[in-house]
Amino acid sequence: MRTKSGFALALFYLCFLGQSFACDVCGCSSGPMGFNLMGDFQGHFIRYGYGQIQFTNPSASAGPIKDIFKVQEIQGAYSLKKGFRLEAYLPYHTNLRNIGETKQNLSGIGDLQIGANHTVWKKETKTGTELQFDGALRSVLPTGKYHLEIHDLNLPENFNPGKGSFALIPRISFRIARGLFGINSGLAYRKNFHASDGYSFGDILLGQAHFYSKIQAQKFLFIPALGLVHEFIAADHYKNKNQVHGTGGRGTFLNPSIQIGFKSIRAGIFFQGPLQSQYSEGEAQAGNRFNFQLTYLF
Repeated sequence: MRTKSGFALALFYLCFLGQSFACDVCGCSSGPMGFNLMGDFQGHFIRYGYGQIQFTNPSASAGPIKDIFKVQEIQGAYSLKKGFRLEAYLPYHTNLRNIGETKQNLSGIGDLQIGANHTVWKKETKTGTELQFDGALRSVLPTGKYHLEIHDLNLPENFNPGKGSFALIPRISFRIARGLFGINSGLAYRKNFHASDGYSFGDILLGQAHFYSKIQAQKFLFIPALGLVHEFIAADHYKNKNQVHGTGGRGTFLNPSIQIGFKSIRAGIFFQGPLQSQYSEGEAQAGNRFNFQLTYLF
């Protein structure tokens, strides 16, 4: 959101010169970059997810602004031999803006992600501790809906369901587990390239660490977890390399979650509450985030 007085991705991504209001929760948008660093599985799976994040700007010149970014997603993975796994991810975005009594929305299919994950190292110590290190790389294809003239809708660039450009997402993850307890951690970076109109969304750095336990209750498996998530989103840039006012930001979030498994079905709810945040040059306030996932393992 951008506000004249003040990222959503850092997931869901100005000063509108000559328009009725200048920036609101604009370059702000964040959340998972198409994957959950702690919730992935080793075998084949297909997953449906629904998530929502929001930002508010109570001091915008046009009145208080609230931006809500919703996403429905389909994700799949297929494991190959020697620790390799193919991955694909396709989102559908519904982005909402409320300014006083005025409501706007923009929906559409987002950008397709395809890539591969590789288990680089995995071992079990003599004490029964399991260690695992994974690396992955995804390509983001500009297949989503991207409005070149989005300012005609009085909306900022980050409201586009697609980003109009290629991107690369390298990531690493590490797991240590013993018995019913473990720690999952991960680091990912999204490198965005220029869109066809020369606009460039800011790169994103995302880190997570979670402590989890496993509780078996007859045929059900419960996996409660508690972790921290930190994200940094660089500012957007115009074609002329000038920085876009009111974009970029950073935040740290407390991330409790619960997953429930029954046979080949796994359901999970992930919540993120802001501990510290600064988005859109201090003008936007991050709200609570949540994500629901339903996974079929095969």
